[in-house]
Amino acid sequence: MKKTVKGILIGASSLLGVTLLLVGGYVGYVFGQYYRLEDNLDIEVENKSLVSSNINLNEEYKISTYNIGFGAYNQEYTFFMDEGYMADGTKVSGKYGTAKSNESAIESTEGVINEIKNLDVELSRPLKSQEPFGRLTLKPIYNWYGSHFNDRALATYSDGTYFNSEGKYVLGNVFTIFHSEYVDAGLFGILLFTLLMSI
Repeated sequence: MKKTVKGILIGASSLLGVTLLLVGGYVGYVFGQYYRLEDNLDIEVENKSLVSSNINLNEEYKISTYNIGFGAYNQEYTFFMDEGYMADGTKVSGKYGTAKSNESAIESTEGVINEIKNLDVELSRPLKSQEPFGRLTLKPIYNWYGSHFNDRALATYSDGTYFNSEGKYVLGNVFTIFHSEYVDAGLFGILLFTLLMSI
């Protein structure tokens, strides 16, 4: 009986020791991989040609923020602290704590830069007043009318394309579902569309 109890205690102690060793090793790995820049670090601008000095007081500017993480995220990247479930119920967990490679981080960051360029293109695109009323919001109706009553201008009207490209990157558009309503009726168009969708 004593031998059995002693064996159980030895087994349990060994299992606990291995568990603590694994947890300690994991925590050590996480802290070993973690690196943080100092707060309030003075950084010298290396490529000064990219810094604009044309900033004027009392002038309106548009800015945007973009949480790009650490430039590692692409279609194949998964962060080791993330987990979830697939549609079929399969549990999945992330694998990586750093970018898969230097090349991967550069490519992801270039993609982010080009999306920002795309955003800049769209924000600087002037909004054109539409004639007749509701030209974009009611475009299917106008196109149908034009095709049935031989009005080629109405039948083939297009608001243009909002897809841009930068180098090898084909970029999506940043207009929302409210674009047509905003162009046709400004903020009132967005409020009206939202109201109708909520009914």
